[in-house]
Amino acid sequence: MADSLPAAERAAREFLVLQPRSTGARLALAVTLEHAGRFDEALTAYDSVLHLSPTTSDNIYFRVPMATRRGDFAEADALLRPNQRHATPAQQWGAWWWRSTSFRYQGRLREALAIAREMRAVEYDSVTSPPRPPYNASLIRGAVLLEMGHAREAAALFDSLATFYARDRLVGGRYARYLCWTLTHRASALAAAGDTTVLQRLADSLEVLGPQSSYGRDRRLHHHVRGLLLLARGRPGEAAVEFREAVFSPTYGYTRTNLELARALMIIGRPRDAVAVLQPALRGPLDASNLYVTHTELHEMLARAFEAAGEGDSAVAHYRWVVHAWRRADPEFQPRRDFAQRRLAALEARLGLARSDP
Repeated sequence: MADSLPAAERAAREFLVLQPRSTGARLALAVTLEHAGRFDEALTAYDSVLHLSPTTSDNIYFRVPMATRRGDFAEADALLRPNQRHATPAQQWGAWWWRSTSFRYQGRLREALAIAREMRAVEYDSVTSPPRPPYNASLIRGAVLLEMGHAREAAALFDSLATFYARDRLVGGRYARYLCWTLTHRASALAAAGDTTVLQRLADSLEVLGPQSSYGRDRRLHHHVRGLLLLARGRPGEAAVEFREAVFSPTYGYTRTNLELARALMIIGRPRDAVAVLQPALRGPLDASNLYVTHTELHEMLARAFEAAGEGDSAVAHYRWVVHAWRRADPEFQPRRDFAQRRLAALEARLGLARSDP
């Protein structure tokens, strides 16, 4: 799936021919169909997994991601009611995780931040010496802070994680993996804050650490940081070259790179190329490396890119997604939503389309 959804679908269906009762093959098919946007078929495949193995998972892991991907936040939020009881701590954690993700996509960042605090309290490990910081919850909190515009606070949080893992010296590639990841997020936050003083040094460190990680993605992250530095210096063409080098997979890589590459391409007047790098980012998972940019941001940039490329019909679809997603967003998102609403209304009028409800 990292490079070809059709190939992944063929492989899953061939597996099913050989083992028709395999939950693994059915799950692989369901995930592939979901990522391809074929939601009705994906739901049928997910239901077949539950039929064969009722204890495999629940609505949180199957229906919530699809609802979020479709932009059906009413359904996602209904499935994640805060007073809902969960059978296991893992299911409770999953509910928190998906609820924070749904709120991030909707621009409801204060609510997402409150959930991240709950997750940190649960994940905090005071047994280890020194106490191990809540890694996963901290990554979510940092992403939320960055999206709120609190870039320096996010950078400080990521720096604290990097400092811990620099001391911890986990076994082999895990040490490099954690350090590469936290340093990359620190660089992204510093760039967003307009502080480029250490970006060159961070990029050089990542170039050394990357080959020590067991993740192929990490070997390319130094290019992402170099791209951020070049973009800040007003050299978008060179930044685009670095961002392209940073892409490990256009669907399963660090999809914040897709967004930054598209931003650079838009500056140099190449909107069709921007569309080409943004669309794959919508076809990956919503977690893992894809966690750090929301689909709402991707749809927002796609709308602008399609409009700049003269493809108004496509721009309308993405502006509609943005306007709908941010209808209950925090006040900070209002200018961006208003802009999307104005562009949507103008395009609908020009193309003779029925006007969307605000």
